[in-house]
Amino acid sequence: MTLLPLRWSRALAAVSLASAAGLAQGPPAAPALAARQVVGRGRIIGVYDAMTGDAVDSVEVRDMLSGLSAFTTKTGTLSLFFVDTAGSMMRFRKVGYVPVMMAVGNSLRDTVPLIVMLAHSGQTLPAVVTRDSTRVYFSPLLRGFEERRKAGHGYFVPEAQLRKQDDHKLSDVISAHVPGITFQRSASKMYLVSGRTSMQLSGGSGKRCYPDILLDGVRLSPAADAQNPNFAGVDLNQFSVMDIGAVEFYNTASIPMQFNATASGCGALLLWTRER
Repeated sequence: MTLLPLRWSRALAAVSLASAAGLAQGPPAAPALAARQVVGRGRIIGVYDAMTGDAVDSVEVRDMLSGLSAFTTKTGTLSLFFVDTAGSMMRFRKVGYVPVMMAVGNSLRDTVPLIVMLAHSGQTLPAVVTRDSTRVYFSPLLRGFEERRKAGHGYFVPEAQLRKQDDHKLSDVISAHVPGITFQRSASKMYLVSGRTSMQLSGGSGKRCYPDILLDGVRLSPAADAQNPNFAGVDLNQFSVMDIGAVEFYNTASIPMQFNATASGCGALLLWTRER
């Protein structure tokens, strides 16, 4: 038997011990496999129009965690076959509808179909409130003016127009709104004359035809002009536009019965004082 040197014996013993330790521990463990996503059989969802209740097709149903998506069918339904059994945050989106985001479970216990209602995304305009621009009067006289104005059988100058011309003469306001009338001036006075009759009599004989002028429903008596004896009417320059709340003029055939007491045949001018 050959004896080995002492240092060799010690080295051989160390190798034997290392080998024994390696056999005791076994082969090195294999690396752990990456966790795999578990997908269930797919919960059924249905997407419907919130207003009509009709099925909505082509709705994109997206798993916001995995990024996977699918679209609803013509019946508005879809199976969540692409969603993890742990569930996910789902987004339901289609043009024309307000997107819906919700957490959706998809485990084996989630067997009840999910109903999703989509509302239209059209802009809802605020309610439009219309108000009659006609002023509401306390005076029954001015209320009567508004009633006749709506009937439309004469010529009318409402208060809104008068207030824009407060610094004008009344004759200017009337001529701007009433066709077919003329005025005769005598010094500082201004008389209203029926246009047609005035032309007929301008070169001939006869009296001029002055329309009746009523203030708040009361007929004003015409006065003879001191400087022009042929003139006899109501001076319009005595009225300030600022004091008038409404004006109406009628030709002979259209004068309302209650204002046709004289039957002059020259028409009628109705002035209504302003309501303060």
